[in-house]
Amino acid sequence: MDTKSSNLALWESVCTTDPDHTKDFKGAGGFSGTAINSTYQVRKATQAFGPLGIGWGYSILSERFDRGCLLVGKGEDGKAFVHDGIASVIHTIHLRLWYTLDGKKGEVEHFGHTPFVYQNKFGAQTESEHSKKSLTDALGKCLSMLGFSADIFLGEYDDAEYREQVKTEFDIEKAESRDTEVDTKRAELTEHVRKHIETIKTCVTQHELNQVAKVVLRHLERQGKIKELASIAQNASRAVNAEYERKKEEFTNAKAV
Repeated sequence: MDTKSSNLALWESVCTTDPDHTKDFKGAGGFSGTAINSTYQVRKATQAFGPLGIGWGYSILSERFDRGCLLVGKGEDGKAFVHDGIASVIHTIHLRLWYTLDGKKGEVEHFGHTPFVYQNKFGAQTESEHSKKSLTDALGKCLSMLGFSADIFLGEYDDAEYREQVKTEFDIEKAESRDTEVDTKRAELTEHVRKHIETIKTCVTQHELNQVAKVVLRHLERQGKIKELASIAQNASRAVNAEYERKKEEFTNAKAV
């Protein structure tokens, strides 16, 4: 193994996230993203380093509360007003994570944050589990610097086709009967392509044709990254491209008449 491959060995072994242990969330200000189950992250770290407290662990270096902007409410007349002296407060934990790898000890530091005093549609609120949430946030960020669930932090989970690819991979990996699951996924992919080819045949404009072909070929490109489906995806891509070219020629001939 060359040095570059060796340096990325841990990263590449933990970077892919099982969709069954994620959920979408919306944060303050309309921010949205993908949340990872914290126990799942602990399990992945345990698989990589050993039991918590033996192969890896963490310590809280500091903890603080930071005052933010004044909270704004609405009166009975619907007009906004600033709460007298009530400001938002953010809780922060500074965490150090240590781990052992190949007989060597490493350390990573990061911060976790949680709104402690904040406002939602029900008015001013105080978070009772701020310490736990900030710890979870800091722990996840420390692990992310080592590559854990890097696909989420790199934004790959924003791609629906990527999520579908990863779900398929984990479905095969976790199936009681791997061969049966592979056969099922192959049949599903074949049917998916068959339907899109039928749709291509009924397209009435070049734009519609381009869009349909683009969607199915992108799907096949992702599914083709799964070794159990690679050959089917390659053959299906050729079939889609052949039907696309045939339909495109049909449009060209119709314009020439």
